[in-house]
Amino acid sequence: MNKLAELVDLHIKRLEEFHAEDQATITALSTEDQSANSTVVRESYSRGSRLAFEISLGKLRDIKIEVSRMLEKGGAA
Repeated sequence: MNKLAELVDLHIKRLEEFHAEDQATITALSTEDQSANSTVVRESYSRGSRLAFEISLGKLRDIKIEVSRMLEKGGAA
């Protein structure tokens, strides 16, 4: 695998790790503060976090596909 594809894979892995940590933090906070207002804010943040994760992951996967296509065509990546 070329260096650019390896770099994209590394970023995907880091993004997945960051998202897992983010969700763990949200879960920990929900056990500490269960007030209605806190729950609404936490659920909203959780949805936003998941959406950002999915968009970023999708973009990184698109980049990986494009790198693979470039390599197949013999382009320098």
